[in-house]
Amino acid sequence: MQKAPIQILLVDDDEINNFLSNELITLYQPDVEIESVLYVDEALKHLAEKINRKQALPDVILVDINMPDLNGWDFMDAFENMDAAAIKNVRVYVYTSSIYYKDLEKVKDYKSVIKLISKPFTDDMIGEILGM
Repeated sequence: MQKAPIQILLVDDDEINNFLSNELITLYQPDVEIESVLYVDEALKHLAEKINRKQALPDVILVDINMPDLNGWDFMDAFENMDAAAIKNVRVYVYTSSIYYKDLEKVKDYKSVIKLISKPFTDDMIGEILGM
């Protein structure tokens, strides 16, 4: 029996970074399914609709910290207030192009976050994100 492809939701306002992240991840694991959204509110609406329809959520969420309007921390605050049963198996990684020491501490406040990782992705990071 073939295993279903890993589904990833990428939340980042940088279209170029989304393209590059998508390319790097699919080079590493071609059958992964990646959906990219540019805004936190769009991502939250997408997840809420899936929960309301009792559809599976992505296996992994990659969320950038620094975005206009709502940022990655706003996303995490809202995400962790969603239906606990629906989000319990979602692995969340906060990722950023600059690692600020306060961000390393703040990420510990969110039980859903596996860890904070820095851009760009390395093979090791992608392997960890994909659980390989």
